[in-house]
Amino acid sequence: MSRICPSRTWNRICARLFGLVTIACFATGCGVPTARHDPFLVPPAEFGSSIRIVCLAPIGVGVDVPDRDQVRRSFEDLLGHGLQGASFKLLPSAGYEEIWQRAMISQGGLYDPMTGKLDEHKYADVREATLREVRETLHADAVLFARIAPVESKWSDGIARWDGTTQPVASNAMRFAAFVGMHSNGAVGALSLLIAIQDLNGRDLYENVGGIQVLATVADDWSFRPVAANELLRDPRRNALAVLLATDRLRGPPLALVRDCLVARYRASMTKRTGHTMPSSSEVPEEVLNSFVESNEGHQARLDCDLENFAGVPPPAGE
Repeated sequence: MSRICPSRTWNRICARLFGLVTIACFATGCGVPTARHDPFLVPPAEFGSSIRIVCLAPIGVGVDVPDRDQVRRSFEDLLGHGLQGASFKLLPSAGYEEIWQRAMISQGGLYDPMTGKLDEHKYADVREATLREVRETLHADAVLFARIAPVESKWSDGIARWDGTTQPVASNAMRFAAFVGMHSNGAVGALSLLIAIQDLNGRDLYENVGGIQVLATVADDWSFRPVAANELLRDPRRNALAVLLATDRLRGPPLALVRDCLVARYRASMTKRTGHTMPSSSEVPEEVLNSFVESNEGHQARLDCDLENFAGVPPPAGE
């Protein structure tokens, strides 16, 4: 696919996001971070008041898979579903791609025919023309760029932890060894979903990431066993969770569709905390529920409830 978002943009996003993850790993021993970074690069109130329509660009897939187009469609559907409660309307990527292709053809392509290298001037002209037409014909205020990218994941005692998610990478024997005090750790390749929202002047508004799955497992002899290409990005629950993690602060307050689930989680939390069962008939005010969602426990509950609400996402399987 044509280079719709420059690689330097993703390099910058990776440096910013994964720098935060590294700091969190240092503070927590590479567990899932206890504090969430703020993905907004402008005040959230400003974002909410000025961004009403966001156009999705075609999703980049930075890993070799046999069904790349299907992966793009699947993640686009997940993004659309996950952002139903956002303060803006998300337009499908077809509109952006059509405009981009038209602008690229008018420039005679993006690459120098003699060297085969990207012509940065042509690229800048195509990008400028695309954003101008996105504003004029689609009436969008911003563009959401998304990319599935390979990253490094730290693992310890057989469990990889990165970008808000976890996944076993080692055998039961290695995990049992950790249980009896024989600890081990290392690093393994993984996939994450990176998203960035920019306004039509190129200003960065929001950047976030969600872990998807590991690219290899660790055998008892410490050798790495790559995950087969046809097994990548096939787990609907992991894919959905990555989308929810990456769109975390965009989804707004608890949706009506998941409110009952969150109320049940809140009641269970209060019962565990106080030792007294909270009556199912008692009302939970909206401000109390929103405050619960802002806590680490409530944030995880929101993710779990959103996952339950995702159509076609099966219940969790034991790992």
